[in-house]
Amino acid sequence: MRLRRFFHRRAEQAQLAEEIESYIAHEVDDNLARGMSREQARRQAYLKFGNPQRVLEEQWQWNTVGVLDNLARDLRNATRTLLRDRGFTLVVMLVMAIGIGANTAMFTVVGSVLLKPLPFREPQRLVMLFERMTSGNSPYTFNVVAGGVFQHWQHEATAFEQMAVHGTGGYNLSGTGGQLPEKIEGTRCSWNLFSTLGVHPAYGRVIVASEDTPNANAVVVLSWSLWKRRFGGDRSIIGKDIVLDDRPWTVIGIMPAWFSYPDPETQVWTPVRHETTPVAWNALNNHQFRVVARLRAGITREQGLTELITIQKRLNLEHPNTFALSDSANLQPLLDVVVFGYKTPLYMLLAATACFLLIACLNLANLFVARCAARRKELAIRSALGGSRWRLIREQMGESVVLALCGGTIGVFFAYLALRWLVRARQDIPRVDAIHMDAEVLWFALAITLLSGIAAGWLPMAGVTGTRLLQTLQEASRSFGGQGKAKLRKALLSAEVGLTMLLLISAGLLLKSYERLRAVDLGCATQNILTMRVNLPKPRYADAAKRAAFFEQVIATVRNLPGVQAAGIGVLVPGQGYWSDDSFTIIEHPPLPPGEGLLAIKRAAEPGYFAAMGIPLLRGRTFYDGERLDRATSVIVSDLKGRSDWSCLTGPETHRAD
Repeated sequence: MRLRRFFHRRAEQAQLAEEIESYIAHEVDDNLARGMSREQARRQAYLKFGNPQRVLEEQWQWNTVGVLDNLARDLRNATRTLLRDRGFTLVVMLVMAIGIGANTAMFTVVGSVLLKPLPFREPQRLVMLFERMTSGNSPYTFNVVAGGVFQHWQHEATAFEQMAVHGTGGYNLSGTGGQLPEKIEGTRCSWNLFSTLGVHPAYGRVIVASEDTPNANAVVVLSWSLWKRRFGGDRSIIGKDIVLDDRPWTVIGIMPAWFSYPDPETQVWTPVRHETTPVAWNALNNHQFRVVARLRAGITREQGLTELITIQKRLNLEHPNTFALSDSANLQPLLDVVVFGYKTPLYMLLAATACFLLIACLNLANLFVARCAARRKELAIRSALGGSRWRLIREQMGESVVLALCGGTIGVFFAYLALRWLVRARQDIPRVDAIHMDAEVLWFALAITLLSGIAAGWLPMAGVTGTRLLQTLQEASRSFGGQGKAKLRKALLSAEVGLTMLLLISAGLLLKSYERLRAVDLGCATQNILTMRVNLPKPRYADAAKRAAFFEQVIATVRNLPGVQAAGIGVLVPGQGYWSDDSFTIIEHPPLPPGEGLLAIKRAAEPGYFAAMGIPLLRGRTFYDGERLDRATSVIVSDLKGRSDWSCLTGPETHRAD
């Protein structure tokens, strides 16, 4: 009943006043019946009943929730006070909006990307498996898996409920109905990848075991974005053929909009056995696949890893002369692999925004200190007239909480706009589709808003007491705030400067790192260099001679374009990562023991590549124009002094294992 009366205050007060008036009217009637005059009867009724307004207030205090009533009154007083000082109010609201908005946005990103479980069935049981080389100082701690090794793991490991494999592969999607062709990113996966993850298609079906074979019909599963963008969301595309790499592929399913594994750029999923040669699939040392597995219920990661290491040790004993066969294994939760590379930067940004919010709170506290100092005489007089210390602090905190709530509301709106921009602009962030505001984010925003408001309002009132009234009045008359407030302002300012310096130093280090990254000498030109990727359809260009002829024609045409100084063809440009390697031997050196060898990062390039990239030649020569196909017998090595590994460039269209 107290809660009902509190939330229906006007109606309840009107009813209570009506009851009081009715009681007084009855007393007046009784007094009139006793022979009193109307004026005397009314006076005696009021004397007997007491002051109606006081009775009304006492009854209201007994029949309402005191805490809520006092809070509502303090908030109303705070709102009226702040409206009288609009400049101060707007400045504080803007400061709090920026601080709370930045923290809300970063909390949303960190929570959605790093903390929330993956949207798969029982994601805590999903792990990514890797090969590991423990001999010497090998850098291959989390190496991708060879096809032959995966098959041994899949058939012999008992700690895993399912084990699937996938690799990357781009496709040329031919245009129909006036559409232009485009290059799309694809994932070549084993048929059980979707069941391992525990996901189902939005429409149609996924790949089955009979379709994950070299001679099966070509089938493809589309992503939601490709289906909407390229095919207008037409469900009748299921069962029809699309042309990938100049070959017909039958569309069998469409994945949900939220599914983007293993990469946000993935547009299609195709059977891995259909797209992999038997040699590459069965090799024990051709590392090119990623393996995702689901642990059995009750099996720990340590148990699963121990079993994989045992299998690898046995493989090394059975194949002692196989070079680059890993002797161990590694395992990580799938979530850690998905967000790898973003975990530390996101946590650093969250810590930076937390420091920024502290600075905002200190700014707000400083403003309240100055405002409180200006009202110090008023507060001292109110305290002398009977105002309690808690009542004065409560009013001050009410003002800061109102400001924080208003600023927090604006900040949440800013965060919402920032997140919408981030989702559109940074599709490369893993799990970007999962970034959105939910109830947890709003509760977090409310919590930091209230804490910021309470902290900012409490500090300035720390020196307001009901004692030392004469000293307070004397300080107020002599100077602006007295020594106590001056010390508090200095302390707040020192903390603010300290936090600001911390942020500035961190920002300076980040800028310095960015500057060094931009200043890294890649060994080639980086200005006015344009690159593009070309992927030829395999059926039409299955012959190496056809591919060579095509690229000769393309590069000749590009070199004749206006404004082009030089042009060349290469597998990758410097700075794009490891990509691939190959083993080699040096004829003049003694042979290495069985199972050991030398590895080199390997690139294929056309003679004009070096001139186009501005790569200097230290000694020797570059490739001749005729060094192609079977005549490609020359190698260019890089100058890596003091290192045990080698890098080399080979002529285009050399024979490779894959």
